[in-house]
Amino acid sequence: MSRKIELLAPGGDVEAIKAAIVAGANAVYCGLDMFNARNRASNLSYDELNGVLRLAHEHNKMSLDSHIF
Repeated sequence: MSRKIELLAPGGDVEAIKAAIVAGANAVYCGLDMFNARNRASNLSYDELNGVLRLAHEHNKMSLDSHIF
């Protein structure tokens, strides 16, 4: 049985997410304004999320996972 290893990177702000996507991360986790579990990260606005998703699609990264608590 072969296993595929994937890289999951933290995305504390827009620049960190861009760097992770361009560097080839398979997935990035981040928080949105008040909807997150990462209170020390600067987090994203909805507008910033839209831009990050466009960049992800350009690099064939098309998964968005969200957890709202």
